Amino acid sequence: MNRVNGISFAIADPKKYQSEARLKALRAAREKAIAMATELGQTIGKPWEVTEATANWSLREEQLSAPAIAGGEVIVQAAVRVRFQLE
Repeated sequence: MNRVNGISFAIADPKKYQSEARLKALRAAREKAIAMATELGQTIGKPWEVTEATANWSLREEQLSAPAIAGGEVIVQAAVRVRFQLE
């Protein structure tokens, strides 16, 4: 009987994917701010505060069974908080 304990997965270039996730989060924050400001009859100005939560990644397993490990996907997430001035 074969037994494997402690399999771990890693991303080859995590900084690249974290940067992409961060940019997407910033774009989404800006789009949401525009939508909310428009509803209030305002426009957004310059951002006056930008903060970032720690970026992380996780593996979403499609199937994990012995003796083979099926492929899955790695999810990289970034969270930002942006405060814009209203004009």
